[in-house]
Amino acid sequence: MEINQRVIARIFRVEEYCLYAEAEQQEILIVAAQTSWVPIALRESFSVGETVEVLLLRYIPELNAFLGSLKALQENPYQALLKLPPQDILMGRVVHLNDQVVCLPLPNSA
Repeated sequence: MEINQRVIARIFRVEEYCLYAEAEQQEILIVAAQTSWVPIALRESFSVGETVEVLLLRYIPELNAFLGSLKALQENPYQALLKLPPQDILMGRVVHLNDQVVCLPLPNSA
């Protein structure tokens, strides 16, 4: 297996923070942030024995495992925002606000 290779892997353990999968007798770790463009509950979304297509991002020699991504194989919903003209106005309901960030859901999962 090589970096940037797509593989079909079988999930053998599901935690809140990570999916543990295996392909070609090699362990693949898929951390929560690499599973989806939107936050999801891993234990509700994935199950042991399920197969997933994974992009191998890097090898971690200390763990003898690859770091993989499901998200890298999905369309980036934020790319649609780049196509909007700067003067466009977006409407939405603010769901999170602090000194540095304003979060609101946008149409089409953007």
